[in-house]
Amino acid sequence: MKKLLLLSSILLILFNSCSSDDENPNLLGKWYYYKRTEIINGQQEESLHTHECSTKKDYIEFLEGTFNNVIYNNLCNLDLNEAFTDNYIIDGSNLYLDVNEDDAIQITTLNNNTLILEANYEEVDSNGDMISGRTISEFKRN
Repeated sequence: MKKLLLLSSILLILFNSCSSDDENPNLLGKWYYYKRTEIINGQQEESLHTHECSTKKDYIEFLEGTFNNVIYNNLCNLDLNEAFTDNYIIDGSNLYLDVNEDDAIQITTLNNNTLILEANYEEVDSNGDMISGRTISEFKRN
């Protein structure tokens, strides 16, 4: 009985002392585009990301204080209309890019495999009407 109690205690200590990688996820590194959801006027449209280049995947990358958005065209060249580099800061679960310093992007999910960013926006449609929307972008490590 003492051996069983000792073994149970050791297993419990080992189980509790081993930390999962998901407990301390790291934003730094490359995150590949996976899925995008747009919500406009209560209507939701979801789509998987299509990588235009067959040999290179589009991704975002977080370095210390620098953000890269890397998009390739169908010729596998960097798409200069979509790709950009910017500075960023994180305040709690909010991410701020210099390009839109007043607009917070919410980090709603961050673990070793998945990053989900959500942002609200307002824009003028083709009729001149103001519309409000929400974008949910999902990224994967691989």
